[in-house]
Amino acid sequence: MEKKHHHGGHRARLRQRYLSSPESVNDHELLELLLFYAIPQKDTNELAHRLLARFGSFSELLFASRSQIAAVEGMGETSALLFPLIQDLFRRHLKEVIDQSPQKTLQRYHVPVVANRYLPLFDGLRVEKLLVVGLDVNHRVIGDVLVASGDQDSARLNIPNLSKFLLQHDPKYVVVAHNHPSGVGLPSESDYAATDSLRGYLDYWGIPLLDHLIFDGQGDYVSFLESGNLQVSRPSYGVWLHDPLPVIETPSAKDAKGPAPAMEIADLEIVNNLQKDGEDA
Repeated sequence: MEKKHHHGGHRARLRQRYLSSPESVNDHELLELLLFYAIPQKDTNELAHRLLARFGSFSELLFASRSQIAAVEGMGETSALLFPLIQDLFRRHLKEVIDQSPQKTLQRYHVPVVANRYLPLFDGLRVEKLLVVGLDVNHRVIGDVLVASGDQDSARLNIPNLSKFLLQHDPKYVVVAHNHPSGVGLPSESDYAATDSLRGYLDYWGIPLLDHLIFDGQGDYVSFLESGNLQVSRPSYGVWLHDPLPVIETPSAKDAKGPAPAMEIADLEIVNNLQKDGEDA
């Protein structure tokens, strides 16, 4: 004889309540209902209460790291994956909406136009990501590429990905956008070094670097252009170039400048001197 789980009736009733009137389901019940799909045969009511007590809100829970969520009693690595998946689905949906939104033709680069476009994508991120954003001749965004992703201490640049993006999209201008998971948007020495390195690489392509935007993940940003730091060259602390790989052929490699220097993902590391949060990201 099959063993019946006494939670089955409760789950069915909660599902029916949600289907009939979503507004009648309170916060912990909504979370409990979501957990049904990650934990099929256990009572998730107390677990929902524990998660909300630990993180304080849905927002903090959704943007928490998998390790933080898995550490809560009753959760595990597999069930904790549910929340990063939801976050990633939301961000991809948001990016689709942003990519499909109309853009105006501009005579020159306007910082808020690009910054406000990417602001929602960096809000709440607990890992550092660096995007290279391509603009057309009318300063409209034509695409972007993720060239670095790491923890709060470091991010490694994927130059082959950047080269592929430049070849495919042929941007006339570039803006760099990345976040500081610490919540402090002020540029570090490593940020200046990264800017100088990327600007030098883009010079071989003949593509001007218009700005470097740093998002604090809390709804604000810092622009190198607006703060007058774009043309400032700082010591390249935290940047290491190791043994060169075979030359990357670029359009500019055909002119008198010669080929662009080869840099691989393992050959350029940028270590950000960020102030760590109290907990693991």
